[in-house]
Amino acid sequence: MEKELLLANGVNMPLITLGTNRLQGSHAVQRIVEEALEVGYRAFHTAHIYQNEREIGRVLSQSPYSRQLLFIASQLSLEEQGYHEALRAFESSRHSLNLEYIDLLIMPFMEHSRMDDTWRALEILYHRGDVRAIGVTGANNRQLEHLLKSCSIKPHVLQMPYHPLGLDQSLVNICHDHQLTIQACQPLKQGEMMYEPFIQELARKHKKTPAQIVLRWALQNGVAIIPGSTDVSRMKENFALFTFELPLEDMVNLQFYQKNSSNRYYYE
Repeated sequence: MEKELLLANGVNMPLITLGTNRLQGSHAVQRIVEEALEVGYRAFHTAHIYQNEREIGRVLSQSPYSRQLLFIASQLSLEEQGYHEALRAFESSRHSLNLEYIDLLIMPFMEHSRMDDTWRALEILYHRGDVRAIGVTGANNRQLEHLLKSCSIKPHVLQMPYHPLGLDQSLVNICHDHQLTIQACQPLKQGEMMYEPFIQELARKHKKTPAQIVLRWALQNGVAIIPGSTDVSRMKENFALFTFELPLEDMVNLQFYQKNSSNRYYYE
């Protein structure tokens, strides 16, 4: 499996991005980001509200990897909404990260009036080349359809919950119809997926961890993932996802896992 996927606008995005919302403190940020780079991470997702952009930017600027090899995503907060507010928030994040451009800027959904103004700001940033791709998070079907009808530039990425116990297939279908790349936020449902009996059974069958089974399932469905980890062994497990493949029957069983009352569905 390739380690990147192609967005609708031709930009390559790594399949695995490190979520940094739990990284706090300059020493911890430096250690974890350096370990992630050594393991193989080249994509990092941050936000002004995480209060770690400056530290992440400093570590990345001192790394041996050129800017072109890194993929940096940032996210607006619910307080950074509106046309001018979004532009100011972007400039603040770009300054903190010490970057000329950000690879992916994400807008969280809110009421339609401010959403339209905020999205217009993202479109301006995209036209100027300040961001290479734009996306949204937290959208339901109605909100996403509204944006698709009103926007000049479609989102390139939709961040959404994506795991065998929380798959909104109708939202997935909208993304496929409009060539939106899905990026799974909380792909392990805050750790709950690792305790599901069927997933533990598959982990024993393939000699992998339950987390690897769930994350590999997402990757084989063409979905990018944002696992958050502060443990180097977990980071290494994530990059071992490229070393095995789930057979079709296991993929289908997981796909329909939530739909069967006994939490089991067998492909025939």
